[in-house]
Amino acid sequence: MNLQTPILEPVPLRDSPLPEFVICRRALTAAQCDRVLHETGLHSRFYRTDGPAIAKRVDIAYLYPDRARWLFNKVGRIAVAKNVWMLALSAITEPIRIQRYRKGDYSDLHSDYDHSSCDRSKLTVIIPLVDPSGWDGGALRVGNNLDVVRLAQGDAVIFPSFAIHRVDRVTRGIRMILSAWVSGPPLR
Repeated sequence: MNLQTPILEPVPLRDSPLPEFVICRRALTAAQCDRVLHETGLHSRFYRTDGPAIAKRVDIAYLYPDRARWLFNKVGRIAVAKNVWMLALSAITEPIRIQRYRKGDYSDLHSDYDHSSCDRSKLTVIIPLVDPSGWDGGALRVGNNLDVVRLAQGDAVIFPSFAIHRVDRVTRGIRMILSAWVSGPPLR
């Protein structure tokens, strides 16, 4: 009786892994960015977050579909078109956030997906609404290598919501961004 295990040829690994994020240049025009800020009401109520769950300091305003249906549709279409991870997507089910980072504001390392709840977030979409020359610091860093994402006003970065990311402290000016989460069926 021969008990030797035959040698199997290894399965070749893919040379090019999926990217940690993708960028969609000119997802919104400057005029559309201004429209988002206007529809949010630049002077509307921003809520200050300084929560214990995630170390961050940022002001947040919420934009609901009844005030900007066009934006929900546009961001959803961009997410679907750039979904290189082939995640099953359904809709943007939470309000879009407009986040205002002032001098000293930041968001520490976190992911947008919460495995301990019934969170259905699949993709995160972030779009600067003002020209990045208007602030210093405030770099968005995404993925295991915490690569700096360089975006112009209106560009979108899309990444899986479970990817880790952070925003460095703003040292000058005001960083205004849009954040949206595209949901889908539970991850398996």
